[in-house]
Amino acid sequence: MSGNDGPACRFDTFFRCYPAGVLGRGELNYSGIIILPPSALGKLTRLRIAYPMVLELHNVPRQKMTQAGVLEFVAEAKRVYLPYWMMRTLYLKAGELVQIKSTAIPSGSFIKLQPESTSFITAISDPKGVLENALRRFLTLTKGDKFQFLYKGNIFEIAVLDVKPQHQSGGISCLDTDLEVDFAPPLDYVEPPTSLLGGGGVKPFIQESFMAKRIGYDALAATPPSAAGPVISTAKPQPLRLPLGTLFFGYPIEPMKAGSDKAEEKKPSMFSSPGGKTLGDTTNRKRKHKDITGKETKSD
Repeated sequence: MSGNDGPACRFDTFFRCYPAGVLGRGELNYSGIIILPPSALGKLTRLRIAYPMVLELHNVPRQKMTQAGVLEFVAEAKRVYLPYWMMRTLYLKAGELVQIKSTAIPSGSFIKLQPESTSFITAISDPKGVLENALRRFLTLTKGDKFQFLYKGNIFEIAVLDVKPQHQSGGISCLDTDLEVDFAPPLDYVEPPTSLLGGGGVKPFIQESFMAKRIGYDALAATPPSAAGPVISTAKPQPLRLPLGTLFFGYPIEPMKAGSDKAEEKKPSMFSSPGGKTLGDTTNRKRKHKDITGKETKSD
């Protein structure tokens, strides 16, 4: 297919695409620029397309689109060389047709990016500074792109989630503009446990029953134990409460009785005197005998 020129004043031609590595220009894989044939330069010049030239790349059957700048016009006739990430974004394979159109886009003021991996945070000490340097190789970025850049021998992939100002093409120019960059959490990012974030105790995995709700178990379990220290008791001694008329002289120590013949014997009370009678019993018996006889009689 030789190419299909579009409407007047707009470059619109089909090319067969190949990855930049085929041309021996692997460094272009970490940029947003393409290489076109000299014939494309002639058409762009005649159409008075202003520099820097911004081009739309379309995979028509898959309805995928992105945008790019042009680095050189040294490709073979009817061929275009693209960064590898751009071919993936467009779902293109080597040798397939891509439609390229000239376009104009506004200068960007904001872009929201999402790293593919947390290694973007852990392996790079200054992510924003490194990314700012990497973006110098990108003339334009489009919402939905997943571009790549190289840093210390490692390849990092970044997704473009949003751009401002809004444009029908979804793209912005990154050239000579004060671009505000915002980051979304990496795609494989996992929120750390609460204990690591706030230093609090880990909440036990116990199903909360009715009783647990009544006593407020949830709040108690979440309270971290305090540091061990000297125990100081503030409780006061409690009085010994005995039946009326009973005196207490301490707890006697009685040896265990052997044999079953003692089983029927009356067990002495803890308040018994050595004779086996409580002082309370003696007092009560005296009172009872006095009431019957009308006078106090000595009991056995």
